[in-house]
Amino acid sequence: MPPEMRMAWSPKSPEISARRARRLVLDMALIRAVDGVDVYLRCAMRKPTLIQDQALRSEIDRANRSVFKKIVAVENAIPDLDPLLIAMVAALVSWRNESAHVEADDGLSERHRAILEEGNADIASKFRGLDSNVMLRSYDAESPPTFKEVASFINASHHFIQDLEDQLFARIDPEIFLKQLVGVALQRRADGPSEGNGRSSKAAEIWGRAEDDRPRYVRSFLQHNGLTLERAKSGPSLKFKEETIKRLLSFNPKELGIWLQE
Repeated sequence: MPPEMRMAWSPKSPEISARRARRLVLDMALIRAVDGVDVYLRCAMRKPTLIQDQALRSEIDRANRSVFKKIVAVENAIPDLDPLLIAMVAALVSWRNESAHVEADDGLSERHRAILEEGNADIASKFRGLDSNVMLRSYDAESPPTFKEVASFINASHHFIQDLEDQLFARIDPEIFLKQLVGVALQRRADGPSEGNGRSSKAAEIWGRAEDDRPRYVRSFLQHNGLTLERAKSGPSLKFKEETIKRLLSFNPKELGIWLQE
């Protein structure tokens, strides 16, 4: 360890210091869990977008840095999401806000509180005996979360993202997603080191091939950017119309540019 980083630990009360350290670790776990949900939502807004609903995109943009408002926007826009998971994530975000921000104003709503209270039995079943009533009393008392509560919040956030992704994939327009994927992939190639003069030149390298060779190069390009001929065995996936893929394989660079702008 460098000399300037030396430190000593000689507290007056090791027990109190240990409790403070434990609270710090649990608070940090809350922060990381909330950040994980926020990062997923931000990535889902980037092209190729999983969140295509323009009204929902506008609400998320208006939420700015408030993860709580983003969760509420998603909840309002996608009514098929599991309300229990949303309420658990809302409690996670609210508790993290109370711990991390002195002037936090995104407290747990009465609606989410009621879901947690009424779903106590389901919560206990899904989260290894977690008592939502005890959890809410701790939240109201501004007490630090227990290890079990933090672990349950992390578990709930994972299942919330899984549920959300299933719902988003069910709502995606595959052709819009494909256009965005191709456009982003071409731009990425154009921005790379020692590459050519922009997206159009990259498209010409692939779609400018002879008609007999073009499909092979286009298929390789699509596979290198995450598409596959085989349907995923698990998890959400998209299936593109055979007609759309045939058109994409046959385009020349000019036709591709028109398609990307449609």
